[in-house]
Amino acid sequence: MEWNLEEKIELLRIEMMNVANKKGLTADETIGASRKLDNLMDQYEELKKKLIVNV
Repeated sequence: MEWNLEEKIELLRIEMMNVANKKGLTADETIGASRKLDNLMDQYEELKKKLIVNV
C-alpha cells in the first residue's frame, strides 16, 4: 500500500510524538524523526507551490 504525502506526514508526526513522550524531546531518535518530518513538510510545500503555479 502506498501512502500519500499527507498521510506520511501525519504518521511520522504521531511517531515523533510517541518517541518524544517515551525518550524525551532531546533524544537522538526524536530529533531524527523531527528532521524527517521537516523534510516531508518541505516536500509538501514545494508540491503545493507547483500546483498553484500550474493552475
